[in-house]
Amino acid sequence: MFYAKTKPVQTIREHTDCLVAELERLKSTYGSRFVHMDERMWKLLRLAVEYHDVGKAWPGFQNRLRKQLGEKKLPNTITYSVPHNYLSVGMIPIKKYKLTKEESRLLIHAVGYHHERSELPDKEKIEEILENEMRPYLPQLIDHMKLDIPETFSYKSIARLSKRYSQFDDDFYKYVLLKGLVHRIDHAASAGVDIELHADKHIGAQVTAYMEHKGYAKNELQQFAEANTDKSIIVIAQTGMGKTEAALLWINEDKGFFTLPLRVSINAIYDRILSPQEINYHPEALGLLHSTSNDYLQEKEELDEKWEDIYRHSRHLSSKLLLTTIDQILKFQFGYRGFEKELAAMANAKVVIDEIQAYEPKIAAMLIKALEMIHKIGGKFMVMTATLP
Repeated sequence: MFYAKTKPVQTIREHTDCLVAELERLKSTYGSRFVHMDERMWKLLRLAVEYHDVGKAWPGFQNRLRKQLGEKKLPNTITYSVPHNYLSVGMIPIKKYKLTKEESRLLIHAVGYHHERSELPDKEKIEEILENEMRPYLPQLIDHMKLDIPETFSYKSIARLSKRYSQFDDDFYKYVLLKGLVHRIDHAASAGVDIELHADKHIGAQVTAYMEHKGYAKNELQQFAEANTDKSIIVIAQTGMGKTEAALLWINEDKGFFTLPLRVSINAIYDRILSPQEINYHPEALGLLHSTSNDYLQEKEELDEKWEDIYRHSRHLSSKLLLTTIDQILKFQFGYRGFEKELAAMANAKVVIDEIQAYEPKIAAMLIKALEMIHKIGGKFMVMTATLP
């Protein structure tokens, strides 16, 4: 038996199956929304998910978990440690899957860097572990994972990890999407949350029903937003024109992120969208994420015990509609380790930037770069303001 984690106890195969389930959930809910995800890319994502943790079978890794579980250790003579994600790369049968050179690179890097480590891949150490300590367990691992793992490990693939993708690579956004989705799928499966929630809860239909119930006719702004749901748009409209309703009509049936500069404003919109007297949106489809959202959700009596799940789903970007501040979701343009997760979450979504005039020029410049990247990865944006700076 090969363990992947101890809390809860899961084998590598059990953990991988959880990831496969989240991948299928993502594909079935928003598969058609990903501009860059054709069938070849879905195949690469499936392979990345299947092979991402096979390196955990190394006795050095297994013994750390076995110690926690009070189980007998496996024979292990190598004293140094190597990140399991690098070991996983060496066990992918690239030739078997008939991948192109670029597809191979995408897969190798999505698996090899699904955990970001300060330690760079050391080919000699990886080779010693695979040959001396992994090879004896190969038949058992193949049986456990129900995967093809080559008897001849792929050291060429490990060597290809040394040249990382940059924004100047032609397939940079394909890489970001593939790696980012592996992050999202892995984190959702590990946390025990659905990667996407309530995909059938359409905010646009809910707003339309609310306006009809109140006897409100959609104004020119709201009609424009509703007619251009398939485009990225900039809207200049005076206060009191119903910009919030317009933005929600524009999001329509898609996954949405709605940002505002101030937490108090976000909280007010959250209350309004949730209120039975107002838009009356499904509470578990609506997320709230800012620096004090945990406290705010906890204080809302009408959420009862649901607030903890809502907060968890918000942090994992699983909510159908997430109300948030830009510092929570729009900082990926700085290229920090793991930025791909947040940017990939934009690929099947629409992002609303409200009150953009309230941000100082440096922040506005940062936002403009974020919008460019959202566009390139396949998402859409709506900028709303009363006075466009």
